[in-house]
Amino acid sequence: MVTFSPDFVSYRNSEGGNKNGLPERYDANLTISQVAKHIRYIGDLIGYEHVGIGSDFDGMPATPRGLEDVSKYPDLVDEMLKQGITDENAPLIVEENLLRVWSDVDRVAKKLQEDGELPAEDDLPSVKDPWK
Repeated sequence: MVTFSPDFVSYRNSEGGNKNGLPERYDANLTISQVAKHIRYIGDLIGYEHVGIGSDFDGMPATPRGLEDVSKYPDLVDEMLKQGITDENAPLIVEENLLRVWSDVDRVAKKLQEDGELPAEDDLPSVKDPWK
């Protein structure tokens, strides 16, 4: 899933990056156009049959300009098409891949339940934000 959290789409290369060596956040890039560019880059790199949208609206400190909430998804699709993502690949990104993965997850979950597997309920340690 492609997230459009500022830490993933609004970056720039800089000498050495931040104190952890990661790219620096660059808020001028926090736009719907940059999100579409991010999606296109990933799709071109690994194939659009592996790309979906995971907004993370409930877990990010700021939203891209022009993509403030899910009501702006049609604008994102328009921007993806303007940037060259094809009419064949756009439905994969916004719907078909997610439904395929959910179906696969359901199938595996059902099999695990039939086999008597218990859910994994491991407590994970809190991790400090590496982007700071």
